[in-house]
Amino acid sequence: MKLAYQAAYGGEHLLASRVSAQAFFDEEYDVVKAAALPLYEDLGNGSVRVNFASWKKAKLPPEALFGLFVKSAVAHPNGDRLFPKYLEAITRLVSLSEAPLSPKEWEAAVASYRKSGGGPVHHSAAYRQAYSPHYRVVRKALLQRYLAAIKAKPARRESPVLKTPRLTLRPFEEGDLPAVHGWCSSLEVTKWLLWLPHRDLKTTDRLLQNWIKKKRNYAWALTIDGAAIGEIEVIKDLPGQGAEIGYLLSAKRWHEGLMSEALPEALRFLFAKPGYRYVEAEADARNAPSLGLLRKLGFQAAGERVSYIAKKKGEVTLLGFRLDPNNLRA
Repeated sequence: MKLAYQAAYGGEHLLASRVSAQAFFDEEYDVVKAAALPLYEDLGNGSVRVNFASWKKAKLPPEALFGLFVKSAVAHPNGDRLFPKYLEAITRLVSLSEAPLSPKEWEAAVASYRKSGGGPVHHSAAYRQAYSPHYRVVRKALLQRYLAAIKAKPARRESPVLKTPRLTLRPFEEGDLPAVHGWCSSLEVTKWLLWLPHRDLKTTDRLLQNWIKKKRNYAWALTIDGAAIGEIEVIKDLPGQGAEIGYLLSAKRWHEGLMSEALPEALRFLFAKPGYRYVEAEADARNAPSLGLLRKLGFQAAGERVSYIAKKKGEVTLLGFRLDPNNLRA
């Protein structure tokens, strides 16, 4: 019955609150062990169940699955028409002995459901004990588009050397590992970020290798006399030729105006060479220096959102900003 309900209505009942849905997703995903299972199971009506264990086995990002779930969790306009039809189809299968339960068992299940007032169907305790189901319902078309996109090999993006009066912005190098780990493991630097300080060099090295070898996006080491003191990177591309940026600076070099000098240079390149039409950034509402920097450079307020950050065990208010080329102030 639950499969019929999900096929008819999708998973919108799980998204009454995005914050609580994110927290529940993170908690559930963290306890699931990777396993070589089918990635998804067709439900019909354009929906599929995506298995947490197989998603984790494929080393796909959990935030991508949650994003697909959120986009898919909209009311299905035909649900009220389809659900009774699906129940009738199950009734026929049961009467033909083509379902793993007797007509009496099925009639009792339907009667119990109707007596409870209907609504979302939940797995029974026996089913959970036997199968330990962990998944999310998403639209099949969205899933297939996402899988096709990650299969396409992205073009490598070479970050050019940029210069300011005091800084050289250059691509990252292997020798930058100690410096990068210095700011990525700093409680001060990561205080207002969405991730915890790196505990070991191995974690930082994975990040550094992405910058050096994969070159999925533009990324610069901010250097003085060859020594890395911070970073600027394009986190991801946005629709309509936009980009989201991030930046960090070693706490030892705070309050020198260095990021105010470096970031405009990177932005000028992004607007000119790749031809980005706008750039966005987010900052914790409590991070006054970062908010001040963005406003100083001409970024305009672009809304806010409250996000539950499981790793930090709390909600964070994030302020969004957008910059168009003509508004850049340096």
